[in-house]
Amino acid sequence: MTDKLDEHYWLTRGMARALGLSLSGALRDKRLTGDDLSLMVARCVACGRKADCTQWLAHHGAGAPDLPGYCAIAPDLRALAKEGPER
Repeated sequence: MTDKLDEHYWLTRGMARALGLSLSGALRDKRLTGDDLSLMVARCVACGRKADCTQWLAHHGAGAPDLPGYCAIAPDLRALAKEGPER
């Protein structure tokens, strides 16, 4: 189970980075809690579209205008991206 969580943790970080969002920065600035991040990773696991996300990240990466519509954590990441500047 740990490997699966690790994979989805990195997918979550990748999707955040695609929006120009640093999850580490959001945690540091207290715009995101560890529990919030854990819930996002859990939603990513439950989504079941890991292969789609992996392929999307391979083609879009950082600087994407938005996340794919099927992304279960997109609303959370969009809200975080709007909350403040990244460092």
